[in-house]
Amino acid sequence: MMGEFTYAACKYFLENNQILIDSIVVGSHHNNEIFRMKYDIVLDQGWVTRAVTLRYLGEDQGVSLSSDGHGIWKDEQGQVLPELSGCVDIDISCTPFTNTLPINRLPYVPMQQQEIQVVYISAADLKYKLVKQKYTLLESRNDSSVFQYQSGNFKENITVDSNGIVLDYPNLFYREMGPDAR
Repeated sequence: MMGEFTYAACKYFLENNQILIDSIVVGSHHNNEIFRMKYDIVLDQGWVTRAVTLRYLGEDQGVSLSSDGHGIWKDEQGQVLPELSGCVDIDISCTPFTNTLPINRLPYVPMQQQEIQVVYISAADLKYKLVKQKYTLLESRNDSSVFQYQSGNFKENITVDSNGIVLDYPNLFYREMGPDAR
């Protein structure tokens, strides 16, 4: 997580055989400066990332990347980014929602670790790089599952609902449901 607090409003829906994610994140940087960021993600029906755009609201800063779905990434100008070759998923630092992408995309066998390469995007400076991550299904229930997530020396158990959406990412994020939530 980037700062002291983060609040996100995220919706996703199916349109024209694509999954579209539209989200706004409000938080604070480590220097307590408030930020407002909008991100949009386009996925195919297999939860493979095809495009991502992040923009600070009220500022010109932003990043926009697209993918062929097979590990070839391009920047806003259409230039191939060889340093991201092989990545299928993305990980945006200020939101747990991007953990949903590989959780929903990959088939899981309990206790079998899967290693993937992702495009990690730092919301603090909008820089991106290839990062290796590991997911292991630890427990599966009717209404939720627990995955162990690992990247470098960082390791945490993430609880997701039956749709793969993060409920609890200890010490970083948790989903709060409003009074009208069902």
